[in-house]
Amino acid sequence: VDAIQDLGQRTTGEFSILRLEEIIGSFSKLYEPIFKNEAVYFIKEIPQNLPLVRGVKTELMQILVIFSNNALHALLGTQERQKKIKLRVEIVNSEWVRISFSDNGYGIAKEKLQTIFAPFVTTKASTEGTGMGLYNAKKIIDRHKGKIWAESEGEGKGATFFVELPIAK
Repeated sequence: VDAIQDLGQRTTGEFSILRLEEIIGSFSKLYEPIFKNEAVYFIKEIPQNLPLVRGVKTELMQILVIFSNNALHALLGTQERQKKIKLRVEIVNSEWVRISFSDNGYGIAKEKLQTIFAPFVTTKASTEGTGMGLYNAKKIIDRHKGKIWAESEGEGKGATFFVELPIAK
C-alpha cells in the first residue's frame, strides 16, 4: 500500500533531497510481485551508501515503472530462456550516479535507438502502447538535469536503459 501511495501521491513538483534506496525500495515493493507472477528473475545490484540526489520521488519512480513495463513487454513470448530483468546502480564519479535497467527480451534494432525517446514511437502493436512512455521518461530526466539513453546489441539481444542523475551538493 505504501508503494502504491508513493507512486500515486500528488506532488507539487518541487525538488527535494532524495535517497535512491527509498525510490528503488518503493518501486520494488510494487513491481517484485508482478515480476514473480510473470516468472521474471529480478536482480538488484545496489551498493551501500549511495549519494543523495535532488528530484521528485514520484517522477523518478515513474521512470522505473516505464522501464519495467517496457521490459515486461519485451519479455513476452520468451519461452526458450529464463526471463531476466536487472536493476543496477553505480556511482560514476563525484558528480553522477547511474541507474541501468536491463532485460533479455526482444531487443531494439540499432536504427531505432535514436528515435525511441520521440513521442508516439513504439515497438509494440498499435493496440498495446501509445509510444509516450520513453518520451515522458526523457522529459522527467531532462527536468532533473540528467541523461537518459538506451543500448542494445540488436533484435533478440535484450536492451539496457540508462539514467544518470546529478549527485546533490
